[in-house]
Amino acid sequence: PGSNGIFTITILMDGHGGQSVMKRAVDLQKELLEMCRSLADWPRCAVEATEHVQDHIRIMRYRSGATFLALVVEEASSKAAFAWAGDSMGI
Repeated sequence: PGSNGIFTITILMDGHGGQSVMKRAVDLQKELLEMCRSLADWPRCAVEATEHVQDHIRIMRYRSGATFLALVVEEASSKAAFAWAGDSMGI
């Protein structure tokens, strides 16, 4: 799990594309924590962060393939949001 003081984000991932895509999950978590500053921003900020990481994976031609679930909890209210994404082309 990671936290920016506003959100705690936990990602559960099946990185069937190997370690390179698993390392990108760490990048995604960092992007989410930097871009998502309020629950009202979700899911727009999550989409933008995920697209940014996917673009990087494609440009760098990482061997990829992953399915992940992200749980985002707003620390002040304990409100939660979920995200699911996955394919064999990127995160």
